[in-house]
Amino acid sequence: MLEMTTRTGKKMTMADMMVNEAFITEQQKNELLAEMDEGNGITFEKLLVDKGLASEEQVINAISLMLGVMICKVDEAEFDADIAKKINREFAVKNCCIPYQYDPNNYVDLWVVTDDPSNPEVTDTLGQALGCTVIPLIGMRSAILKKIDELYGENAGLDVRRATAEDIPGILKLLVQVDMVHHNGRPDLFKGPATKYNETELAGIIANESTPVFVLADPQGNVKGHAFAVHKQVKNSAVITDVKTLYVDDICVDEACRRQGIGRLLYDAVREYAKTQGFYNITLNVWNCNPSAMKFYESLGLVPQKVCMEEVL
Repeated sequence: MLEMTTRTGKKMTMADMMVNEAFITEQQKNELLAEMDEGNGITFEKLLVDKGLASEEQVINAISLMLGVMICKVDEAEFDADIAKKINREFAVKNCCIPYQYDPNNYVDLWVVTDDPSNPEVTDTLGQALGCTVIPLIGMRSAILKKIDELYGENAGLDVRRATAEDIPGILKLLVQVDMVHHNGRPDLFKGPATKYNETELAGIIANESTPVFVLADPQGNVKGHAFAVHKQVKNSAVITDVKTLYVDDICVDEACRRQGIGRLLYDAVREYAKTQGFYNITLNVWNCNPSAMKFYESLGLVPQKVCMEEVL
């Protein structure tokens, strides 16, 4: 766990600092430390975020204060691809770091953005390998991983676009994959293998401005992933405000292309569309039998809005 020495010479851990700053109680601190002791490899800082006790921004602000490192707003920073690629993707993902730029004052020290400035793999091992002094900057883990996908992923340079009729065969293949995930999880409810839309229905959905479909395809036109969205507008309800919602009907990445950042790129495109079109929020449904999807959506910042429950008789 991160540790600092105060002006009085007293050692203080990240856990103690979060209690002192009233982010968590002493009881919550002890519960988190007990969970760390279970040997699952998860850090105290990640537990804080996963449990909803602090935001990523609050955590990196605390780490910045503790270690005296500068904060890098990764989403706003301009990374030099040539400098970033001084390390490979595997090292970048494992250590959640990206070389940012050389110190403009000496062009010898290399600024590296990481979610853990105390990681010796970043500060020492990387510096020795590159023959320079590494100056760590701290950034949000989610933003760093997203930037890694952009800079190092096989899909670097590929953009998400609106689907066309030419994409229908590829989308249909992905819809079968979606159905089989649900069929394998709930064979009592999903027949499998099938698609919830046929070719004619897909053509209509793609052509309808209120049901935009987004795809990421390679230069040969092979669809690697898709995202279906639906405009929803509540009006004149006695209970619900006149809220404008973008409902995500389906997100799928080809099973042969997963863990390459495609899902994140698709959702980012959906989010940007929702913002530019003036939507209040984005909603989607996820089946309880698909825990990996749940974790993915949580990593994007989505939180439960309501829960559908059942009793099978």
